[in-house]
Amino acid sequence: MISEVAISGIKCFRELRLELGRLTVLVGANGAGKSTVLQCLVQSWRQSAPKAPNWRFVGFPASNFSPFQSSLVISVEGALRGSQVKILSDQFHDTIEIKLKDGSFLTFSRYDEVGFSNSIEERETALGFVRQIAPATRLLSLDPSILRVPSQLQDTNLEIGDRGESLAAVLSLLKTNEDPRFTRVEQDLCAVVPDIKKIRFQPVGTQGDVKLQLIAETVAGSVAAPHMSEGTLYALGLLAVLHTTSAKLILLDDFDRTLHPSAMKTLVECLRRVLDLHPDLQIIATTHSPYLLDWFRPDEIRVFAKDKTGAAHARRLDEHPDFKTLEGLMPAGEIWSHVGEQWVVELADRAASA
Repeated sequence: MISEVAISGIKCFRELRLELGRLTVLVGANGAGKSTVLQCLVQSWRQSAPKAPNWRFVGFPASNFSPFQSSLVISVEGALRGSQVKILSDQFHDTIEIKLKDGSFLTFSRYDEVGFSNSIEERETALGFVRQIAPATRLLSLDPSILRVPSQLQDTNLEIGDRGESLAAVLSLLKTNEDPRFTRVEQDLCAVVPDIKKIRFQPVGTQGDVKLQLIAETVAGSVAAPHMSEGTLYALGLLAVLHTTSAKLILLDDFDRTLHPSAMKTLVECLRRVLDLHPDLQIIATTHSPYLLDWFRPDEIRVFAKDKTGAAHARRLDEHPDFKTLEGLMPAGEIWSHVGEQWVVELADRAASA
């Protein structure tokens, strides 16, 4: 699990340290840096398993992390508790430095010109550390127009895409194989959208090009995917990915999108059940909805704000100076609506002048 991320010199972040839990939600105004955090995380892990020819394992330096114009430091807990991965970049090259829990370092570097070489044994040893540290990561951008599309069952190793590709085929395969994950997806969807009673599949297309289409059985009759609401499709796609993916880090941008406030509580409860089923899973989401925040604990909420110079800062909601008083009067979403974000900048200013 990622316990902390530190971002320096990337977009609106001059110097940000952000604690993360197994379930964390980021809130704040548009452009405050919430999505940038998700982008940094997904890009960093894709970088930190370097396979391209222009990546070279440099070695095991004894020094601390090098100073670069921009950097991303990720603190990791778990199998290598205390390890850190740092992604550094300047105008000449990118570097990945990994500080292991025993205090030793290893470094990869990507240069415009190939300047390093190393043995296969050295490279594989270093990559082994990276693979242990870096969780499989997915940034979901579920698109209702793609979730509606019938999909073809081409092989047994299908996975639902980040935009919702192959949703019908994957769920149909699970149901055919009597996989308990299908039952969990169906039960959770029925809880989030009470009108739905079950999910089935219908072949469409011509011979030789048969695809499967989702059908929802509701109290009012059958509804095919092209006619389902965006909220229903989004909830189904999200639940299906959560119950079927092998990823250990799930990133959700605009988590509240298309959801009715009454469905938000149930969907958050579903997230918590998924986390209980998968102890090594971590979920980080962004939202603009105070209604959604009502169902998160204050220590799970990170509030983002920009100062007058355009630099972004973040704090836990329960760090607000009046939180103890407000906690007994209103839920988390109302607290955020009431206090806004300026207090985050004020706390940063005080810390800088102390």
